[in-house]
Amino acid sequence: MGYFISLLLTYGILMTCATFLPSQISKYKLTNDEPAIDIYVISNGVHTDFVLPTVSSQMNWTSVFDPSPKTAWWITG
Repeated sequence: MGYFISLLLTYGILMTCATFLPSQISKYKLTNDEPAIDIYVISNGVHTDFVLPTVSSQMNWTSVFDPSPKTAWWITG
């Protein structure tokens, strides 16, 4: 019986401490000096698509995926 009470008390203390963590994390603002990349989310209610740029300063996806129409079925497929 004592084991159960100590376990319940430990759980209660941990959950009480965990409620204060998100408020402490948001106190510090993260900064990033890199340019932002626009990412769009499109949904038709059933499927969700992420729309990303094919060429950006960080990555050129046309070197990985051939943008020609004959391979478009594989990318969107």
